[in-house]
Amino acid sequence: MILSEVAYVNESGQKFQFLQLNIDVDSRIPLYRRMTNAIKECIESGRLAPGDCMPSTRQLASILGVARITAVNSYDLLINQGYLKTAVGKGTFVCHNFSSGTAAPVSINNQAHEAKRLSAYAHQLLSLPVLSSTSADQADLHFGAPPTDLLPVKQWRRLLVQHCPDAQVASEASDLMGYLPLRQALAAYLKRTRNLDCNADMIFLFSNAQQTVNLISRLLVDQSDTVALENPGFVFARKTMQSIGANIAPVSVDTQGMVISELSQLADCKLAYVTPSHHDPTGAVMSLHRRYQLLDWAAKNKAYIIEDDYDCEYNYGNAPLPALQGLDTEQSVIYISTFWKTLHPLVSLGFMVAPSHLIPIIKRAKMLSERNFSLLDQMTLCEFISQGCLESHIARTRKILAGRRQQLIYALTNALGKRVEITRHGSGVHIIAQFNLALADNEILKLGHQAGLAMASTSSYYLSNPKRGEFLLSFSGLSTENISHAVSAFTNQL
Repeated sequence: MILSEVAYVNESGQKFQFLQLNIDVDSRIPLYRRMTNAIKECIESGRLAPGDCMPSTRQLASILGVARITAVNSYDLLINQGYLKTAVGKGTFVCHNFSSGTAAPVSINNQAHEAKRLSAYAHQLLSLPVLSSTSADQADLHFGAPPTDLLPVKQWRRLLVQHCPDAQVASEASDLMGYLPLRQALAAYLKRTRNLDCNADMIFLFSNAQQTVNLISRLLVDQSDTVALENPGFVFARKTMQSIGANIAPVSVDTQGMVISELSQLADCKLAYVTPSHHDPTGAVMSLHRRYQLLDWAAKNKAYIIEDDYDCEYNYGNAPLPALQGLDTEQSVIYISTFWKTLHPLVSLGFMVAPSHLIPIIKRAKMLSERNFSLLDQMTLCEFISQGCLESHIARTRKILAGRRQQLIYALTNALGKRVEITRHGSGVHIIAQFNLALADNEILKLGHQAGLAMASTSSYYLSNPKRGEFLLSFSGLSTENISHAVSAFTNQL
């Protein structure tokens, strides 16, 4: 290792601590990659904390005695991998996705030694590539969370304070399936807004959406079972199925959602995981005809469907179609959803609506995985739904987001013309843009971030053959005026 001590000053003149970079001496690895690995190690070990300002590329190159392009290439790679982010006129900073104090990565040799006593599941996890940051993890880009200026903070605070004493009294009588009044309120809400056929006894509440995916996947899927997933599709679902050892069958998605003709060609497929209300990431809405085709496939093949009703709340110009669960007559559909897109970070509860024959086994599994979580959050959410606050909040924010969406589409098409193609599915809080530019994807992403656009590549959503120049652009976190300025700043650099 080359131990390089870096001391640097930012543009405003504030001094920072010395930083030691452990740069590998292996000349077979390009220098910019060795620098990248050294900075990663500083972030992952906690020596660089979230929000810390990095030296400029010019400063870093000067201190280390390398060409500036080497430092630029290193920073570009770290930005693309979600370790660093840039702020126009302020500098480059460590992303908040990485918490200080995180343990340093275990060496490969130690990992192999420890793996001798691990389970088959652990070995399967070790065989998979590490899940890198996706758009859903970038809260500052508002892909995975609503913009803070639109959150109903005052209403939530009032209800939270109101229920604090009750939550303390009732904490000992918590229900394994979740707070019963909330499940009752949720059942009524889902019947009314999503056409679900359900009651409180079919609903399980979880602390977050990942718990629902993990639990139901383990109950339905064995190692080597074939599971159909949308391609591109939800990264966490794919990684979860792979960790179990499932055989992943990628199924294409077009403007009407999952292509059921491809699904029907699969032999002995046990499960299909779909996001029909708002396909992740393209935003396509599964047509009613396709929904009936999918249900028919499940009935004929005695297969299950996990319906992830992702981002179903925000539709623009089109009436939402009924959920698969409400159309299902064979109890093939397990419905899962969350309040992440509407209320995070106020609450991130996830929930599942299960067919009656699965309820006993889900109860047993939930008892082992998650028996208790915040009762206060559940009581507050119950009142929030019962008083009509949730629907009022969605209706209000939908109008605001519709304007921001329209402005982003107009600004991009007006400035770039045929150099951009926008998929205009009328749902969600982001659009998909296909840029036809003579620039590499990392260059486009860098220019977009510098201009203040909330962008993320779609490449991680593909099991194979990602599309070049395809990006998600969020419109939720910027005002219409700021969207115009950001698009102008972006296109002026091209």
